[in-house]
Amino acid sequence: ATYNSGLQIFSVRDPWHPQKIGEFLQTDAAEGVTVEGNYAYVADYYKGIYVLDVSQPSQPRLVAYYHIEGAQRIALHGAYLYVACWDNKLVILHNDLLENPPSPPPQPGAPAHFVLHPNFPNPFNSRTVILLELPDAQDVEMVVYNLAGQKVQQIHWGHLQAGVHSLVWDASSLPSGVYFYRFVAGPYQAIRKGVLVR
Repeated sequence: ATYNSGLQIFSVRDPWHPQKIGEFLQTDAAEGVTVEGNYAYVADYYKGIYVLDVSQPSQPRLVAYYHIEGAQRIALHGAYLYVACWDNKLVILHNDLLENPPSPPPQPGAPAHFVLHPNFPNPFNSRTVILLELPDAQDVEMVVYNLAGQKVQQIHWGHLQAGVHSLVWDASSLPSGVYFYRFVAGPYQAIRKGVLVR
């Protein structure tokens, strides 16, 4: 993990000549990383914890996100992540990936079917990631409703190409509670539940 350059992945087959084979640049201030199996856990000072599937090191993909301000160092032990933050606090998270791994990555090319994956983490605090697989390009709308059926937020509105997409739901302006997010893209529709806990 490099502060200004995200996660850089190197092959050390030849320790005298390491070769860069992949990178993840969506971080603002990556300060720490730990790897377990096919997953890399990146601590970002400004954004929180990124969980990346690195089973294909040349193409790391985001599978989960958790917002923690000031995350600097990260360690994994058993089913728990330990995150050290700048203000001398330690945040302990249960690592659901060990018990509920996400769907396997699609093969190259467009996904064969539409899939709206459950947000992760769920329950969540402020921010969560929603993965969706879109078999063809569509105009997409994703809207959040409260239990009373009132529209309270729009996560996304616009055109998306065919492929796998990660959308970040920033619910920092909403109170704790149960919400439903509705996805509509041409013939594809789905509704999922997210639980916001402060």
